[in-house]
Amino acid sequence: MTCVEHLPSLEDFVRDHLGADRLADLNNQSKGGDNNAKGNRHETFFAAYKLAESYTEFPEDNIEISSQEKAFVDDLTIMNFTKNSKQSYQLKDSKRVYWHKSKGIAPYFRDQYKIDLNHFNVDSSKTTLVLAQEKVYELRNKDIPENIKHHTECVLFKNSETANKMLLNNQDFKDVVSKFCAYPTQTDKLEIVLQNLVGTWTTHNKEKKKVSEFIDLAKKAANPDFFRDSNDNYSISNKLSQLLDNIDGLSYTIHNGFLNYEINDFSGIVRSKIGTPEFEKLSEAIIEGNPSDIMSLLGFLMRSGA
Repeated sequence: MTCVEHLPSLEDFVRDHLGADRLADLNNQSKGGDNNAKGNRHETFFAAYKLAESYTEFPEDNIEISSQEKAFVDDLTIMNFTKNSKQSYQLKDSKRVYWHKSKGIAPYFRDQYKIDLNHFNVDSSKTTLVLAQEKVYELRNKDIPENIKHHTECVLFKNSETANKMLLNNQDFKDVVSKFCAYPTQTDKLEIVLQNLVGTWTTHNKEKKKVSEFIDLAKKAANPDFFRDSNDNYSISNKLSQLLDNIDGLSYTIHNGFLNYEINDFSGIVRSKIGTPEFEKLSEAIIEGNPSDIMSLLGFLMRSGA
């Protein structure tokens, strides 16, 4: 991608190549945006989705993600510098969205593509309309104008009030978040991972752009940390292991750095990761208390929030 310092300004390019009227439209677009809570929630969850997807699909690539850049298609932008490709997303949670008519958005997609190729000099540009309403999606997906069809697609991403419903209503979203979670079949753990991604995006999207930085921050802030962990060398002390082995009816495993336990039909997880100060404090308390039966042990585990 051509170095930004050597490019003419975006405003100059639009005025010189697309006209003064389109420059006025660009400036109006940058002042707009859906600032209501419903629209912000939709955009935030979609950003978390694309953060996770970009990282899992291209973990070695240099990728930046940003929102509300000055652009014709401006809700979310993903720039892959390794592949010199750009993806631009416009999100709509409305029952009235049109490509044509007086408020049609096709010209915005057309001109964004021109800017990406001829101003930013990317090799590949994609523009995407993201719709929350299924009926609107079905209509707009059928009538994408021919002059933008080669670089434009329409996708359905339903809006919901909670993280749980967002995952349930968007299977692709759930599948991507599951790749990060150490317990991908447990919805409550998926929600915690998602909330960490969303929280990191909300907190840092004005200062960070690299996808890898967002993911690293989300993992560091996670508490409890249910992100998938590549480290498989976690172990508990011999004293704790011997104590647990002597309790009848108890079985336990270490998974992703967490101590999981089963007692007959009951199972649980110690929510502090092995090696953390919180886990060490719990371990010391159990060893000192020396419980000899399940009920005594559960007293320690319940007090720790396990």
